[in-house]
Amino acid sequence: MNWYITSAKNFIYYKGYDVPRLTSKSDPRRLLPSARMVSRNVHEPSAIKGHNLPELTNLVQVWGQFFAHDISGTPAHKGVAVYDYCVVYGGEFSMANTRSESSVRLLDWLYPRETPDGRDLKCCDGVFLTENQQIHRDAFNGGRCNPIYIPPMDRHFTYSCMNLARSMAAKRARDCDKNAPRELREQMNMLTAWIDASHIYGSKMKKADQLRVYRKGLLRVTAENLLPEDRNSTCVKEDPGDYCFLAGEKRVNEHAALMALHIVFHRFHNRLALKMSQMNPRWTDETIYQEVRRIMGAIMQHLTYHDWLPTVLGPSIMRQYGLNVLGPSSFGPTYWRYIRCEVQISRLLEQWLYGRSFSRTVAVTSFVGYKMNPTITNVFATAAFRFGHTMIPSLFTMGDNQVRLFTMFNRPKFILRDRGKGLKQMCSGIINDPVHHSDRFMSPDLSDRLFEDKNNVSMDLASLNIQRARDHGLPPYNDYRKYCNLPVYETFDEMYESEPERAEIFRRVYDDVKDIDIFAGGLSEKPLSGAVVGPTFACLIAKQFQALKFADRYWYESPDGPGSFKQDQLAEIRKMTLGRIMCMTAEMRNVPVNPLYKAGSFMSRGVLMPNGVFVTQNRYVACGDLPDLDYTKWYDPGAQISG
Repeated sequence: MNWYITSAKNFIYYKGYDVPRLTSKSDPRRLLPSARMVSRNVHEPSAIKGHNLPELTNLVQVWGQFFAHDISGTPAHKGVAVYDYCVVYGGEFSMANTRSESSVRLLDWLYPRETPDGRDLKCCDGVFLTENQQIHRDAFNGGRCNPIYIPPMDRHFTYSCMNLARSMAAKRARDCDKNAPRELREQMNMLTAWIDASHIYGSKMKKADQLRVYRKGLLRVTAENLLPEDRNSTCVKEDPGDYCFLAGEKRVNEHAALMALHIVFHRFHNRLALKMSQMNPRWTDETIYQEVRRIMGAIMQHLTYHDWLPTVLGPSIMRQYGLNVLGPSSFGPTYWRYIRCEVQISRLLEQWLYGRSFSRTVAVTSFVGYKMNPTITNVFATAAFRFGHTMIPSLFTMGDNQVRLFTMFNRPKFILRDRGKGLKQMCSGIINDPVHHSDRFMSPDLSDRLFEDKNNVSMDLASLNIQRARDHGLPPYNDYRKYCNLPVYETFDEMYESEPERAEIFRRVYDDVKDIDIFAGGLSEKPLSGAVVGPTFACLIAKQFQALKFADRYWYESPDGPGSFKQDQLAEIRKMTLGRIMCMTAEMRNVPVNPLYKAGSFMSRGVLMPNGVFVTQNRYVACGDLPDLDYTKWYDPGAQISG
């Protein structure tokens, strides 16, 4: 069964198949409001100072972005299209290249090739969008551009066109055979959907090879123990000695806080590799590398589900979808009886019958016995999991200074300063600074000054998210409310009865309540108890994390999956905390027990300290007081001397 095949009625492309959603659902003669118009009215600028969640730190949103780059990456059109058509030959696809012909296997065909120049498309060059001509001509003819119209009298922008290239479409039968039936436009995921730390190691062999030393399982580092240089990246180099970082995921240079976490886990890999090499001196480089990568993937899964996800979804949703990771017996018979009762199979399958996924795949039978689709759903990657964009503050603390967010985009200098001392400053800042609420308000550094260049040309993240969802044909907000068994709104007056302020905001922008975009609608909801997101996004996010957990036969807690951890090894993995990892990699002496929470806040998950004390209220502790792995659990007495 091909999970990506869905009913066309569930996804709304203009004229059916691949033109972005442009018009009102109730009246096709009316254009939807410009994405920038929605952003200006719904996603108003948040205060430069204030608007903070009192109990959580900035690490919450930074971890969200870091984790997202492990599982989802949608390629956009760049430069000049390389492949024009394809022909099927005995299970292989021959691509006609503009310069040469080559034959590639199916897996390679699904992923985009690098374009000859690799540069971003200039979709606004020679284009003048107006109130009467808001849509780029490419949007109607299957082209690669879908820029955003900026209405007059904008608070920041002085031009009428914001650049945006469409997400690349997977090849469809009609691309190879013009007589084939038409199919829905399908976007792709460049990354492995599994939680496997691919953003550290790369999703392709070429990237993995670039990062490896091929000695003792180590990854390449500079003299300052930082990430190696990427000579093909286009980050901003302002100071002498600046260079772009190379990591397993190409977006590493987007922001200084993201760079910091990449370096932390890059160093953590090398620390584990050296420990494994000392514990098992006869292990080969490949054995060490693969075993450490397996441990790193397990730690990513544990930290995300045990520490981070409960702060996002709250205790009720975590229980409802079986997302809790508990003690050493979590996956025993009692636990699975609970899961089977708590999560009905109909609830598990409804997403796969409704939600179109990025990659073409066959369902995987999990060790639970359910058939689930582990791929990343379109609405998760394009809307719901972007909830953290409104949590990003405008100010980041680095040492004694507070730095504006927009000045740090694509600038490694903030980490490279003082021979890499910026790493410790950034890590100290994000575990102390508060994070913003996840709501409709967005930092002006994101909504007005995103990726601002030396010519003061910038973008609006909220507009990009809204336009991207329309590009992907995502249905409006109300449709997802219905999908999640939540009440739908038939009129603005109906919304006004329970949420008057919200109704008035949307009424100013949309002609029909049924046209509200999923990004705007989901973020405008009140958060659930103990959560940072509202009911619609909680539903969509929980369903995705449910699939990532139960459809993964390599899930770290699985007792009988291939390569399962021994129980004593699993107990060690469960001891690992973000605070301890930062201690080992960022030269810190004191950290919060759980750096996702402000000191003094009560944590959703307690931490068992080495002295046997179970801590529930967060506080600063010395690094030596936090548990470390017992590496003897990986001692291999039967290892052979490598040849």
